Amino acid sequence: MRSFFVWVGVAAMALAVIVAGGVAYMVHLGSGLDKESRAYAESAVTAITSTWDSQALTSRASLALLKLTPPDRLGALFGWFSSLGKLTSQQDCTGQASVFAMAGQPTRTLAHYRCDEQYEHGAATVSLSLIKGDNGWEINGFNVSSPALIPGKRL
Repeated sequence: MRSFFVWVGVAAMALAVIVAGGVAYMVHLGSGLDKESRAYAESAVTAITSTWDSQALTSRASLALLKLTPPDRLGALFGWFSSLGKLTSQQDCTGQASVFAMAGQPTRTLAHYRCDEQYEHGAATVSLSLIKGDNGWEINGFNVSSPALIPGKRL
């Protein structure tokens, strides 16, 4: 009987070591994904919003975002966003990447960032949703919010 409990203890220890190793690997992987996705988000926001170039967004957009946003609507939105003027200063984006795995479905790597920027005619928050595909990071969601975009209001 004692031998049985020894084997149960050994099995429990082995399982604990495997779980700890898995957690350590995920933390290491997550840290790398955060750095990689943050660098992508910051460079994308600079490229897209420094001169409000809708083509800079579409060249980085996922297929899902391109399907949801017709080019004529995107052009009108960027015409409105351009009323903020040129990018004058950029702060670090805040957010993180996450890996989602579900049985029977492919693993997805997503990231969400909020970038507080200063433009000639006011401050704005640019929010990005990113997805990592076979070709690297792509923008899956893009939002600009600013009180300066309210007609007749400049801060």
